Amino acid sequence: MAAFLLPTLAVAVATLLLHAGTTHLRHPGALREALDRQDLLASRLRRPLAVSLGGVELAVGLAAAVVLVGDTGSPTAGLVVAALGVAFTTFLLVLRQARPEAPCGCGGTHAADDAGVGPVDVGRALLVLGGGLALATGAPGRLAGLDPIELATTIVAGIAVAAVVDVAARVRPPTTSPRSPIPS
Repeated sequence: MAAFLLPTLAVAVATLLLHAGTTHLRHPGALREALDRQDLLASRLRRPLAVSLGGVELAVGLAAAVVLVGDTGSPTAGLVVAALGVAFTTFLLVLRQARPEAPCGCGGTHAADDAGVGPVDVGRALLVLGGGLALATGAPGRLAGLDPIELATTIVAGIAVAAVVDVAARVRPPTTSPRSPIPS
């Protein structure tokens, strides 16, 4: 079981980055809107970041996927993924402290649909950090040596983890009215 943990984590992170990258590339305006509402970066940096972040996520996600199917892991690719995880985590923690109501912009959703940075958003960033460290160990490159059942199980589990984290980030707990304890 332990032999599947690091590759599953790495598959989850590659999936998460590929999904985030394609979503941000398809909807750069949504990320720009979130960056404007966050108001943490200088306005001259927001458009270039909104336009380029998706490409960076996609490239790093592809690099992680290539390492996964290779014969050995890549410490360099893993460290790049981990650095991206550190950057995301740090930014989200600063955003959560400075502007808790500001949208995350993580899932490519429109800022109006985003209720602020939640624990799952920070968890998603930490997942990227952990996946990068898993890739850096060299263990995920062992996917090539798994038998077909082990390979399928690892890939499906990794994609499932990414999907659960992505869906959980979009679901917000119901709010209660001050007059009624029943969720609305």
